[in-house]
Amino acid sequence: MVRAEVAGKNDIHLCKTIASILLKDLEAHISTRAVFILIELLEHEATKQLVFKQAKSSLAFAQRLADKEKGSTGLQILVKKLQE
Repeated sequence: MVRAEVAGKNDIHLCKTIASILLKDLEAHISTRAVFILIELLEHEATKQLVFKQAKSSLAFAQRLADKEKGSTGLQILVKKLQE
């Protein structure tokens, strides 16, 4: 979804909508499978600015959650992306 919009070089309307939904309650979404959508948004320069600032402010929460749930690869990847 994100890759298709970014590759198409068109308006990233869907990405903007999804980003705004995720950011409304970021801490709740980080602890679900939606973390992979957030990671995908962070991986592309065209969409990174939509979520990076608020996601970075939740880094401490994500780290605590990742330490608590060692098997959660999504949280581990998210923490790594936010620390870059």
